[in-house]
Amino acid sequence: WDFNEPISAGDWKVEQVFDYLLKPGVNEKLVATYDDVKGFLKEFEALYRKQYPKTPALDLDRLWTTFMRDLTTKMKVWTKRWLLYRADEMAKDWAAAAILSYAQEALTILEKAQEHQKKHGIAVDKFKPDVVFK
Repeated sequence: WDFNEPISAGDWKVEQVFDYLLKPGVNEKLVATYDDVKGFLKEFEALYRKQYPKTPALDLDRLWTTFMRDLTTKMKVWTKRWLLYRADEMAKDWAAAAILSYAQEALTILEKAQEHQKKHGIAVDKFKPDVVFK
């Protein structure tokens, strides 16, 4: 990102996924969809085992739960690490920008002091007490 906007919208959308998933309407739909798929898999396996009774239990609904938990846990861990890393990098960049800003301000003050010294130093040098007070 550049310093025109502290958080580039395109680069930080990954963290907003969880805000979105936690919204009441969205979360309810997510859970309902998950439950629908789980129910379908349970029903499918029951029908399949009816037709093929010697087939061992696959526990498709349990596999679905494991898959969804593992997937979202990995997403959560990755996003948290990414967020901490990016926020830390942003803090370092902002600290560097602040130091640079102070350095620029200090340089401006130094240049003004040198200009002041030069301007008024010439007048001091020009004043000759032995010429003025003869």
